[in-house]
Amino acid sequence: MRTPWAWSMVNPSSVLRPTLCAPGAPHVRDPASVARHMWLTTMALVPCLLARLYEGGWRMAAVVAASYATMAAVEAADTLLRRRVIDESILVAGLLLALLLPHSTPLWMVALAAAVAVLQGKVLLNDVGRNRLNGPLVAWALLALLWPKTLQTPSGAPDELFLMAAALGGALLLAAGVTNWRMVATCLFWALVLSGLLHWQHGAAAPLWHHLGGGLLLGTLFIAADRLTSPITAGGKWICGTIVGISVVALREALGFPDAAMLAFLLGNLLSPLLDNAVFAWRLKRLPA
Repeated sequence: MRTPWAWSMVNPSSVLRPTLCAPGAPHVRDPASVARHMWLTTMALVPCLLARLYEGGWRMAAVVAASYATMAAVEAADTLLRRRVIDESILVAGLLLALLLPHSTPLWMVALAAAVAVLQGKVLLNDVGRNRLNGPLVAWALLALLWPKTLQTPSGAPDELFLMAAALGGALLLAAGVTNWRMVATCLFWALVLSGLLHWQHGAAAPLWHHLGGGLLLGTLFIAADRLTSPITAGGKWICGTIVGISVVALREALGFPDAAMLAFLLGNLLSPLLDNAVFAWRLKRLPA
């Protein structure tokens, strides 16, 4: 039986222990669940939120409030229409969307993006786990397509406090096993390799700029390695991380847009099922006839 969402909201201890235990063999006890992953990811994003609130003040708080309020309204309407339970994914989606947007984003754009983030995954594709695209990332891409100047930061310069917060949250997810280290390692490694080659051969932006600016660290830890939208096979993770890491640098150099890294993460979402299918097919061919 699934724990009611309202109770899980006021019972954070359920993050650390299972709410339903099998008393004996042959059942396997495992506290891992979607709810716990969502709670842990939300807690890992809190340092990033505090860093952005320090930078953006009340304006950033308004962006977070608009994101959560819109998602809650869309989720509530869908719940009444389809008689389903609201799950904890709104905690992560609302906060992640707010962190992807500049604090100067008009609130009506935030509300539009929040509605799109919920509709494309939870409503159109029916539930969590069936959406192959990260909802906040799709919403960001829509705003970037329609109003690109709104999402552009003044220079793409790194924010040291936010980077430390993202690294702290990412370390928590890696330690808890929520984020897969293969995707993180390969994405950052190949971004470093390609940016280093371009900097050495053509005087392009320094590798450190690519790693510290434009949301690469946040996207790698919280989007590219997301369990719901990344490959499930180890081989698929290695390949996808390589493609994303190379695409981040290539798109940035081609478009001159630091946040083009998000487009690379979206590409990774799109390729994930194809990579898994290719890995499964390769494994089947190796089996003895």
